[in-house]
Amino acid sequence: MKIILSKDEAGKIIHEALCNGLQWMLGYGLSISMANQPAYLQARKTLVDGGMQNVCREDVYLAILHSGEPLIFYDHEQEESQSFTLVQAIERMTKESCVDAINDMVNHNDDATTADIILQHCLYGEVVFG
Repeated sequence: MKIILSKDEAGKIIHEALCNGLQWMLGYGLSISMANQPAYLQARKTLVDGGMQNVCREDVYLAILHSGEPLIFYDHEQEESQSFTLVQAIERMTKESCVDAINDMVNHNDDATTADIILQHCLYGEVVFG
């Protein structure tokens, strides 16, 4: 079974996964690289200029993805970067191995583990940690 997600649907799922699972990924030695600082600053400015108040980092990360830029994660143990764009995330998280996590997220039956599974699929196309 495979799911079909629009960019907006995928964005909502990724945003929720970032809110619930980003901290969890630090346990794997991963962090989002801010090497792409200009994209971060531009995305934040666009959100603020568009009238969004109380912009959180997950809002900015999603805006970066919607602009076509990648989110870049740094693996401190392997000393290498891994990234995904919104198009890549959609392709990777609509695999059969991620269907249950997507359904749980959409049905508000999710937790940090659900978010972790989704983020790992976005980044690697599969669960590689845990």
